[in-house]
Amino acid sequence: MIYTCQRCRFTFERTGAVETCPDCGKDSIRPATDEEIADFKKYAKEFQQPSKSE
Repeated sequence: MIYTCQRCRFTFERTGAVETCPDCGKDSIRPATDEEIADFKKYAKEFQQPSKSE
């Protein structure tokens, strides 16, 4: 599931329950909105390293 911290706006993906933000440590976590999920997936795809065939 993808979550967003309401305090620092950090968006992250985790399996299972989450109690605190891995970035700021606050407990203001909520499920991400559809727009936040789309942004998260877009940025994740941009930062993926191409695999090298050697």
